Amino acid sequence: MDNQDTRNIKNYIDNLSVFELIRIWLEILRYQNLQIQQNLQIQQNLQNSPIQLIQQPNNIDHFKVIIKEWAVTTKISLNDLQSMAYLNALEDYHFDFLESGNERQISYFYKWSLNLSPISTYTILPDIFTNDLYIKSIVGFNSLFFQNTPNQINKKIQLLYDFKNNWNQLLLNKKDILWLDKNDEIQIEWAYKYIKKIIYAGFIYFNPLDSTNPYTYVINEIDALGLVSPEKKQLFLDKMRRSWSQKKFRDEGKTKKPYHLPLTKEANKQLEFLSQILNKSTSQVLESIIRDKYQEYNDQKTGKNLY
Repeated sequence: MDNQDTRNIKNYIDNLSVFELIRIWLEILRYQNLQIQQNLQIQQNLQNSPIQLIQQPNNIDHFKVIIKEWAVTTKISLNDLQSMAYLNALEDYHFDFLESGNERQISYFYKWSLNLSPISTYTILPDIFTNDLYIKSIVGFNSLFFQNTPNQINKKIQLLYDFKNNWNQLLLNKKDILWLDKNDEIQIEWAYKYIKKIIYAGFIYFNPLDSTNPYTYVINEIDALGLVSPEKKQLFLDKMRRSWSQKKFRDEGKTKKPYHLPLTKEANKQLEFLSQILNKSTSQVLESIIRDKYQEYNDQKTGKNLY
């Protein structure tokens, strides 16, 4: 490799995106892993290995330095380096529809990709990116390999098209989460604990992704259920909504101050009769009668009593 080739490779690496750098990194790791597996001596004593294992980057600039040093040491050609950056992978612009700050969308895309269940290639990310779900999701999708599929690129383009339709349908179907009030801290805390409990019992099919926002966490897990079984998702939501309604009813009952009204035997008998007919408790029947009579004698327009 002459000086001009070296300069061209370094300039090329300087202009690579994060995703292109990671794809080259993954190919280097995959290649080194194969070398190690093929050499028993290296397997037994990695410290004496003649293979120079690639190091972990501290930041993007350091990442580029590492790739440059590897390229110069191995004397790889520019064409081969470019092939490593896009081996069975989509170019970055295909993922422009993903919003890095939209935690719900990124979480759904990540779990949707996992649900495709093809073969996944070597995907150990550099440590500096392991907590970045946006990067992890895109790299993970591009690392998928589909058997009996001669054109991996076209397959992935079609899958992204399918995901966009799936995501848009999810956004249109608002009834699944409309009953959750993101500003109701009591409800969201209850929903968060409810889903956590269900997950620990093994009833949700994905390992939950940690979120600093309990509301987002709840929505993400509800979304994920539909990826496995829309029918089971609806059954789960029906049960969850009923549980919340029952909790509200119990909590409202605890805040009511009990009053014991002296009633004649005949009045008690009539009250019990109304309770059975109306399918309400005796307290609810009394409250309903009092409320109706109060409104009858109350000026609703002015808010003042008529008498």
